[in-house]
Amino acid sequence: MEDYREIILDRRTKIIKDNNPIFIVYKMMRKIPYRSCIGTMRYRWFEVSRVYSDTVMEEYNMCQRLDPNTTYGDVLVGILNERASKNMRKRRLSMKGDNLLNPKLW
Repeated sequence: MEDYREIILDRRTKIIKDNNPIFIVYKMMRKIPYRSCIGTMRYRWFEVSRVYSDTVMEEYNMCQRLDPNTTYGDVLVGILNERASKNMRKRRLSMKGDNLLNPKLW
């Protein structure tokens, strides 16, 4: 069985498997746009969510009872997407709050 350390979901999203000696962590990374010092748009990889393999396994066992065709990868991507959407929503709200304090952006 091949052991993948990085799985690319689409052009701007990838999942990285981080092997610690104690536990396995899966991280979802997204390309986030930013402006460089000369004003051009650039992208950098930003961690948007992380999950431990134990959590994924518990969720997988529960889903396996309900639907035997569920795969470990489906459960992993589902958990990471759910956590990423919550984290990105919090990030957008905090950016919006910071922008409201800047009178140049009114």
